[in-house]
Amino acid sequence: MLDPIASFFNKIVIDSARVVARQEQARRNIDPPQPVDIPAALNALTFLPNRTPDTPDDVGAVWADTLANYRDGGVFAAHYAGSSEWERHRHGDEFVMVIAGATTMTLYIAGSDHDVTLGASQFVIVPRGIWHRFETPGGAQIMTITPQPTDQITNHPSTLD
Repeated sequence: MLDPIASFFNKIVIDSARVVARQEQARRNIDPPQPVDIPAALNALTFLPNRTPDTPDDVGAVWADTLANYRDGGVFAAHYAGSSEWERHRHGDEFVMVIAGATTMTLYIAGSDHDVTLGASQFVIVPRGIWHRFETPGGAQIMTITPQPTDQITNHPSTLD
């Protein structure tokens, strides 16, 4: 018979082995990752002209889509011209990249607006919790890696202060 201390450590070793075995089984049940063809995904989108902060999600055309799930959010693509509502992501930073065209992002930081203009092949990281919006008069194809949930408002965030 094992003494109480040896029995305790023996249980820890057995429990640890069970956890590792469950983790290995979970890894075997995951589908292998598949490549995403970004140009093809963007070309499948319908250009949305004249986007406004009040544009409903369902406008009869797929102008934005989820390319892949990622962590607590996703990889998204959009193709539009116009302006967006204000949004923020309380649970993480957002990666925003312009694939084609140009956009100006306005970030509301510490009580002031700060404009960041992005052209094709440029990106910016929007810090967690920062309100931001897009002005895209000439149109752009944009890809983001966005944590969820996303808070959205149509009025300037200073109205919340």
